[in-house]
Amino acid sequence: MEFIKNYLRAIVPLSDESMNLILSCVVEEQFAKNSVLVTQGCPNSYMYVIKEGLVKGFVELEGKEICLSFWGENETFGDVVTYLTGDRATKSYLALEDLLVYKFEIQQFRSFFDTNYQICNLGRILTENYILVKKFEDQMYQISDSFDRYKYFAQFRKQIIHRLKGKDLASYLRITPETLSRIRKVHS
Repeated sequence: MEFIKNYLRAIVPLSDESMNLILSCVVEEQFAKNSVLVTQGCPNSYMYVIKEGLVKGFVELEGKEICLSFWGENETFGDVVTYLTGDRATKSYLALEDLLVYKFEIQQFRSFFDTNYQICNLGRILTENYILVKKFEDQMYQISDSFDRYKYFAQFRKQIIHRLKGKDLASYLRITPETLSRIRKVHS
């Protein structure tokens, strides 16, 4: 649990009391590659912090999988709608590699907000960090040139770009796998 303690304390200072409350709703868990952690449309009770591995978030639309996000080591992920409202998951999450994660039971974690300002601040900062990731994605999708969109992603996600399958990255960048292959040849 030292990893998660250090991870959380790097985000916001936490007293031992606050940390113990948080740890009461956290479980370390391993998932094999290709495990589905969250299924679109199903109830979801957790948010996750990745210690090891890589995850993609995606939706199924008209029988087609559309990749919406990637999450790697030292990142928090989960369905933000579930986190904020308790509704069913709006997307699925799949392990692209073997994973070691810390999963937080959302309702219990959020129940501390009313009585513990440190945990409330942690929740606020986690939400703000998610908004920043979405801002990055929005800016990327405003770039019309596929090569520039790839360069933008490569610059901000250099720690994971070479670990992604071409079809997943192409879906995320909203380009064809063939276009991605040509871009990678030029960019390497």
